[in-house]
Amino acid sequence: MRFQVVLLIAILIFAPSVDASEESTLTLNDQEYYRLEIIAYQFNFTLYDLNLVDTLQDQGIDLQSAREQSRLTNTITQLDLGRSIELVVMSADAAHGLIIDELGVSLELDPPVANQTYGAEQVVISDLPSVDSTIRVYCNVYCGDGHSEMQFILEVGEGREFGGQQINPLRDWRVWVLFGMFAGGAGFVILLAVTEPPEFLKRYLDR
Repeated sequence: MRFQVVLLIAILIFAPSVDASEESTLTLNDQEYYRLEIIAYQFNFTLYDLNLVDTLQDQGIDLQSAREQSRLTNTITQLDLGRSIELVVMSADAAHGLIIDELGVSLELDPPVANQTYGAEQVVISDLPSVDSTIRVYCNVYCGDGHSEMQFILEVGEGREFGGQQINPLRDWRVWVLFGMFAGGAGFVILLAVTEPPEFLKRYLDR
């Protein structure tokens, strides 16, 4: 029994650090808007920070190396509220789609034709939401058995638990669970008296 309790505590406490290791951030250019290249292929998206590519090339790094260093993971965090983002989108193999419901983006991506590496490039500039948001970007054109895996995440704002910012432990629900396990109901009353309630409780109290 003691082992199970220790294992549960380790999972609850260290889970955020695992997710954080798989996150990327976008840099800004002189005009202060994000530039993200999105290459669709079966069955994923490859993402590049175009501002970082330009910065590295200005430092004398060749294009191929700059692109390798500018590749992003499928979760991009710390995007500023209301900031503009430019999306440069293309397909590397088949017909694909790119949907971002929150930004009103809906693209049909043509496959490359003979002797071309990519299909026709499409460029969209949009404003990110002005409130904390988790935005799912996905393909809506069926392209095979792995179609459902074609998606990535944009995290906008700094108020999310896994937004790439240091977490205030007293606002983390995992700490509330552990505290309740060891301190009982009275522990929650004490914690409420010394700090703000977590978001899920605030939403419940505001209803």
